[in-house]
Amino acid sequence: MSREKRRKLAHRIEGWPVRPRRTAAVLVTLFIALSGVVFSVQMEAEFDRAGEAVRTQEHQWSIIVDKDPRRRGGTRYYVLVDGRKEVLDDAGFLSDKSLYAPVWYVVDPEDEFHLIAVGSPGDWEDKPWNTYFGAAVLAAFALVAITSAWWRIVPEDRWVVLNTIFPSKRPPGRRALDLAPRTNRAGRLVR
Repeated sequence: MSREKRRKLAHRIEGWPVRPRRTAAVLVTLFIALSGVVFSVQMEAEFDRAGEAVRTQEHQWSIIVDKDPRRRGGTRYYVLVDGRKEVLDDAGFLSDKSLYAPVWYVVDPEDEFHLIAVGSPGDWEDKPWNTYFGAAVLAAFALVAITSAWWRIVPEDRWVVLNTIFPSKRPPGRRALDLAPRTNRAGRLVR
């Protein structure tokens, strides 16, 4: 989005009355927080389900036949199953990730095309510190996203909130004291 489009969008949002903008900011905040909780719970459940499949299903072996580097990092690995290439999930647990390396995998009982790398037995144990670290990173991201959204939607509140959280010994500036809209002689809104 270009700078001009962002300025027009911000000007359009700032034209709304303050109460609906605060309501929109609260809704955006709730959406970000709930999305983070849902994402975290869903990822934890997926990890537990894959770990249960590794513990209960028959282990099979194959070889890595292809690697596909991803744009956002990581690599997608393909294994040979019944003469066709299939994607191998949770390949981060593999000790040898070179081409034609032997790998152990299990087939997901709910989806026959979902292959899960076995790794070592300790890889699938529940590690509470991993959950806590993920929650801390998610909370930090949510805090940054909420602050950014709130400051964009209700810029009048940003100085009041900042002065409440980080009190300053200096007297507040004109913008913090005078939040009422001002007009010039022609009756146009002055920012």
